[in-house]
Amino acid sequence: VPAMIAAVYLCSPILLFIMALGIIFGMGGSDIIIHYSEDNRQEITSKIFNFCTLSLILTGLLILILGLVFLGPVSLLTGADSENFSYTSEYLKWIFIGTPVNILAIGYFHLFRSIGLSKQSTIGFIAGTITNIVLDVILINILGWGTKGAAIATSLGYAVSLLYYICVIVFHKKSIFYRYLFSFKISKKTALQIIRVGFVCALNTLMISICNIIMDNFIGLYGTESMASFGIAYNLNLIPVLLS
Repeated sequence: VPAMIAAVYLCSPILLFIMALGIIFGMGGSDIIIHYSEDNRQEITSKIFNFCTLSLILTGLLILILGLVFLGPVSLLTGADSENFSYTSEYLKWIFIGTPVNILAIGYFHLFRSIGLSKQSTIGFIAGTITNIVLDVILINILGWGTKGAAIATSLGYAVSLLYYICVIVFHKKSIFYRYLFSFKISKKTALQIIRVGFVCALNTLMISICNIIMDNFIGLYGTESMASFGIAYNLNLIPVLLS
């Protein structure tokens, strides 16, 4: 059990990294969409939304491929040792498989807020979180899938969020979704603006991910039980931080 707990904690910086990539195009696109919405330029805002959607999908597919190819080295990078390496690799494998869905759901959470769908954005996020919690109980405690179950629960939670967002896109009568459908071409300047703004927004998450990886490699020197204990304490400490 300590090895499983340690493995799940060790994978959290990779989840943060994936989240940061979603923020780059999610928050970056949102900021630029709001800018052009003030000028009532529906065509460019629609194209930016489509561009960000395509970028999120392609980024997710790239991380999926690279993650599975370099699964072993990435697991070692997180600070995994001989006791928890197999659990860490198993967890990461299923997270990487779900990355295209996960990253798009994260991006849509931010993009929806920029086009006046804050309520729908929040509903999708809550639905995914509740799904994740329920599936954790079923897959880990009842079916006994361990770290595999935890990773699948996380990815399926994001899948539920994404499914809800897609339903909103299909059924919501908002011109940004259908007026310029499949039109992705934006200027190089606008694309760079999205990435630049998004990178600044994602920088905090990226730094936390990098710092945690460095810290975990040092904590790992004291063994799996120490890593598991620290992981539990770290997650409990996140509660007041996230509420602040």
